[in-house]
Amino acid sequence: MGALLIPPSPDYADDSERAVAQALQTQLSEDDVILHGIRITDPEHGDVEIDLVVLIADLGAAVIEVKGGYIHYRDGQFIQTGAQERPVDPVHQARKGLWSLSRYLERQPTWSRGRLPGTWLVAFPYTPVNGDMGPQAPREVILAEGDLPNARAIIERQLTSGTSRVPTPAPAWIDAALQALDSAATDPVNVPARTRARIRQVAETTQARQFIVRATRLIPRIEFIGSAGTGKSWIAKERTKAWARDGERVAMLTYTRGVAEVTRAEFEEVPVKKRPAFVGTFHQLATRWGIPLQAQGTDD
Repeated sequence: MGALLIPPSPDYADDSERAVAQALQTQLSEDDVILHGIRITDPEHGDVEIDLVVLIADLGAAVIEVKGGYIHYRDGQFIQTGAQERPVDPVHQARKGLWSLSRYLERQPTWSRGRLPGTWLVAFPYTPVNGDMGPQAPREVILAEGDLPNARAIIERQLTSGTSRVPTPAPAWIDAALQALDSAATDPVNVPARTRARIRQVAETTQARQFIVRATRLIPRIEFIGSAGTGKSWIAKERTKAWARDGERVAMLTYTRGVAEVTRAEFEEVPVKKRPAFVGTFHQLATRWGIPLQAQGTDD
């Protein structure tokens, strides 16, 4: 489980970038993606390098500028203290990264999702921060020392706040963003070959997954472990369908609303008696059962 990291073994500038990326990877779902070291040539800002881009399937994108060492704010300026002391401007870098990313995607012919729901944050994982760091960096946009275990929740609050909230793009927006960033649309010569290869891969993968579904039909408890895209959600849905068809009372639970909504849609054409009794997130089931939830980190 966990988000897909691209590239799989990033060349981190320092331990601070690694710490932030690894913390997020464990907190995000297999539908989400973390991109490291994205470079964009922007018509307004020139050459832009983004430390981390976090794509959360049911929320949007977050651009994170990471600074190691000890960071303090003095005389209207951020100062980074490590081997030496020097001025830095993480807020401007984060904002510039978000603007450049959004502008780039909106210019691509393969992107038809409209404005990218996005926010920016700065990460100072080795700096304790008690309050705002100047007028441009309120405490809410800072991932400081001790914040990494709650990094996903902090990003979610920024993406769903009144000033940042934009409707989530249509399904598969992450695939469209990755395709645009990979420049796949600029290579039409390879499109037929890529398509044929993808169809073969899907057919082979589907056959293997169907074998697993059949082989596990009599096993009452089973755990599947794998990286993003290996088919865990697909197998869970197929196993749910099979049990429901057999008359079992089934609940399918997921951590993400996106997976839950897609699964519910798949069952709309199925007779009511052959549908699972419940499809949704863990928090949604708890709410249905009347279990009180803490406000922080819940889906509903």
